[in-house]
Amino acid sequence: MNWVVFALAAWITMGIELGLRPSIQLGDSGMAPSFALVLVTYIALTAPRATALWAAMCVGVALDLTSERLAANNIETLTIVGPTALGCMLGASAVGNLRAMVYRRSPLTMLVLAALLSVIVQIVVVACLAARSWWDPALVFHARPELASRLGSAAYTGAIALVVGPALNFLTPLFGFHGLHQPRSGSAARW
Repeated sequence: MNWVVFALAAWITMGIELGLRPSIQLGDSGMAPSFALVLVTYIALTAPRATALWAAMCVGVALDLTSERLAANNIETLTIVGPTALGCMLGASAVGNLRAMVYRRSPLTMLVLAALLSVIVQIVVVACLAARSWWDPALVFHARPELASRLGSAAYTGAIALVVGPALNFLTPLFGFHGLHQPRSGSAARW
């Protein structure tokens, strides 16, 4: 994988996500799509497993660093690095396990797998933050409403993947990936 192209794509998707979140959010529900998780889904579908996990961790850390939570004193903010990175790695691993069973270039594949990856990420984030709120008095976290909002965002992310996924598939040669359905070596390549 071309890491420069990946870094540029991650920078663009993070910028779109952070810049458009207020305007594409569904009312006051907090439900908004994650363009960066669509990128993680695409990388998990096309890159070698280890590369996909490293890329997912990088995007997860970037998402953690750009999300702030209000502290219990309602004055300070908390930035907690780790939950989204762990969730992205678990989600990318799940997508990587499923990629042999799907038609990778289909927009519906991107819809389903981006929603699945996003659900995994959101469940891990809510579980990690809920566990931390039990022992850290600075973090106030209510898991039930947060999970409902995040699962709605996961569905919204799947819907956005219908548009973003084909654009990423068009950029496959720039990422340095080989043909998605062509074997690269071995006996199958000779036939």
